[in-house]
Parts: sequence; C-alpha cells; structure tokens
Amino acid sequence: MFPARLHDGRELREGQGPRAGQGLLPPPGRSLSHGEIRRLFGAYAEDNKKRRGARDAAPVAVLYGCGPRRAEAAALNLSDYGGETGELRVRGGKGRKDRITYASGGAADALEAWLGVRGVEEGPLFCIRSTRAIGCRRGG
Repeated sequence: MFPARLHDGRELREGQGPRAGQGLLPPPGRSLSHGEIRRLFGAYAEDNKKRRGARDAAPVAVLYGCGPRRAEAAALNLSDYGGETGELRVRGGKGRKDRITYASGGAADALEAWLGVRGVEEGPLFCIRSTRAIGCRRGG
C-alpha cells in the first residue's frame, strides 16, 4: 500500500520525497497484460510481409518467453542459440554469471522466423536494420 501522506514540491526538489525502489512508489514501468501481448504480436504478424515483423517480434518473444534482462538479450550472439534444443546461453548475466534458458513455443517460433530473415552469419543474434537491409551489427 502507498502512503496517504502528500508531498509538496519542496520535498521532492530537495530529494526528501518518496523514491522508487524504497517501497514508497511502484518501480518504473509495468507488466503488459495477456491481451496487450496478443495485440503486440498480432501487429508483428501483420508486418511480417516487410521482414520487420520477424525482426521486431524475436527479441520481444525472447524477453517475454525466456526471461533474460534487456542487456543480456542485447548481448546474445547467434552462437548462443541452439535451434535444435531452443537453448539460449546467457553470458555474464547478473553477478557476472552465465546461465542457460530455453526458447520454447512462441519464442522458438519467433526466433526461427527471425533467423530466416537474418541469415546464419556469426554476430549478434538481434541485428539492427540499416536504411536498405538488415545488417548484423549491434544496435546502440
């Protein structure tokens, strides 16, 4: 429950007001509902004709279905994914520890669709789109 006490602008300006992460305010961001997730992937499916749908759906599916942190997902390389088993090797995660997670169901389908567009050359698993083609360099 959040405190009922109201804070004036002075307290916030002086850094004395509530802060996220201290139990006084909810953390920034929010979870998406199942309906929102369905609509999001529906939009990606409609955009699949332009290859962008596969490009955009794959990282979201991995984040949603496999649970890596954003930086961990962005650091994945093609060699970290085992398509036969769905294994994703997350390297240097929290506490600089490596771990294995698995892409199954929709996440595996989205990755396979993306790899059909991306190709199999070594490099980042999730590439960015240049002005004319999808190139395998890390976004940033």
